[in-house]
Amino acid sequence: MKLKYPIQRNMGPPTILTKQEESLLKTSIIAMAKKGFPVNKEMVVDTVKKIITDENRPNPFKENTPGRKWFSSFLKRHPDVAARHAESINISRSLVTETALKKWHANLKEYLVAEGVADILEDPERIINADESGFQTSPSSGLVLGPRGYKNFYEIKEKEKENITVLGTFAASGTILPPLIIYPYARIPSEIVRQINKDWSIGEIKV
Repeated sequence: MKLKYPIQRNMGPPTILTKQEESLLKTSIIAMAKKGFPVNKEMVVDTVKKIITDENRPNPFKENTPGRKWFSSFLKRHPDVAARHAESINISRSLVTETALKKWHANLKEYLVAEGVADILEDPERIINADESGFQTSPSSGLVLGPRGYKNFYEIKEKEKENITVLGTFAASGTILPPLIIYPYARIPSEIVRQINKDWSIGEIKV
């Protein structure tokens, strides 16, 4: 039996980029996200615009710039690329890896054993963990692109935006130590000093 249409055929109007070009663009988006430098919609659009302009390709876009409809269709054609908000981290934090952490803990244990104080590791009141949370005083960047299902969406920046940082410290026993709040001021306003909890610690950092 002769088929009137081929089994595989593309539906809808032809895409501006070839399949190979879109595949390369998708691969680049995923690779950049995994390295901590996710691209956003504007970057993708600018890339496509440059290709169209440089090669003088016929297109329905105003000023050779793909719009919202094209971008939405691109994501539908490549469901393994997702748009999400990224967490901004600085370069030094991005260099902390699982291997580096394991090595640090191993070195610490060797040091405690050598000093004869390894019993510290058996006392939950003396095993302490601290972590910081930043509350930005200015809006974060918009949606960025990366592989769908990827757990860690980070955007590495040389300088972090102005924010208030809170350092929380906890003992393995469950004890919560008073927090430390860092304000982005060369000098903390007196009104903040008067109203802060007397058991908390505050600090300042010049910006």
